[in-house]
Parts: sequence; C-alpha cells; structure tokens
Amino acid sequence: MKRAGKFASQSFPQSLFHVVCYHTSLVIIYMYPGKAPYVVTSIKRESEEGEMLECVGGGFGMKLKVSAREGSLHFESYRYFCTVLGYKVPLPHWLSPGKTHVIHEDLGEGNFRFTISMMHPQLGETFFQQGNFRKK
Repeated sequence: MKRAGKFASQSFPQSLFHVVCYHTSLVIIYMYPGKAPYVVTSIKRESEEGEMLECVGGGFGMKLKVSAREGSLHFESYRYFCTVLGYKVPLPHWLSPGKTHVIHEDLGEGNFRFTISMMHPQLGETFFQQGNFRKK
C-alpha cells in the first residue's frame, strides 16, 4: 500500500491530542511541544436532500454513507464539496485527499476506538490515525 503525506503513517501518542465530542460536532486539538495547538473542528449535519454531511470549515465538506458493521459505526465519504455562495460545488475526486473512512468502535466500559483513513486512487493512503479513548 502506497502512502503519501506527512501524517500518513505517523502515530500520535495519546498525550499529544485531545478529543471533544458533542452531539453533532467533533473537536480534535493536536499539541506539539514548543508549538501552538492545532485545532480541527468538524460538524455533522443533514442536507436538504437527507444526506449526511461532514463540514470541516472554509466551506469544505464531504457527503457520507453511514453504516453499522460488526458492532462499529462506519462513516465513508463518497463526494467532497466546497460551498460557494450557498451552493455545494462537487470537487473532482482527484482533487480530494481521498476516500475518507471513519470507524467508531465500542470497546466496552466507556472505552472506544476512533480510526480515520484517507485513501486516494493515485496517491495511496494520504492520512491514517487511530486512537483509543475513554468517555468521561
């Protein structure tokens, strides 16, 4: 499997990032020694057509297929878009970071595993991250 991008195979120690989950949004704060925190925010919402959307800021987002398999919740992108003047303009697949696949796996006793991968048809895996978390 081909990998691209500086985060593709990087493993993040759990002490370097903090995840906050709300009903429809997710905030991940990456903390690197000697650097300002890097904050990633995403919001899930329903489109007028009933599609699940993940919006990540700057007008960018993706349409998601949602399924439950083997006790885990799966979110898989099938189209990226950019919102311009209120219209969702589809982005060509080659211009995206790749198909995104997010898995929320219940590990029991308030623990869960979060896995995200992005697979581009030409570049290979452009991003991968996995971490185990505990609900507080």
